[in-house]
Amino acid sequence: MNVTSPPEINVSLGADSTIVLNCSFEKKVDESVRTVIWSKNDKIAEYEKDGVYYFDQDLEKRSSSTTFDDISTSAILNISKVQCKDNGQYRCTVKYKSNTNNIWTEISTNTTVNIQG
Repeated sequence: MNVTSPPEINVSLGADSTIVLNCSFEKKVDESVRTVIWSKNDKIAEYEKDGVYYFDQDLEKRSSSTTFDDISTSAILNISKVQCKDNGQYRCTVKYKSNTNNIWTEISTNTTVNIQG
């Protein structure tokens, strides 16, 4: 399993600004993904094949999401109406297992968002 996201995103503060957090993964043939989680301090959104579940009500109102499936191997969180509090480090965590050992494992990557006034 290989997980990637942009190491750094610079975005201007403003009503028309958007942060696009794209977490992509490459899995081996014998691996399956259970969930992808975007977090910043606490869990923001959890992606499953059947949908996205939000844990941050403010971000749920200001964002849209694209979840992964068997063909698309990305979980994308689009945050609109960028605010100062959106500044910081975001973490994407992929929970997966190899079908040979049947043990769930997590792998993460980080993206730093810099808000510029």
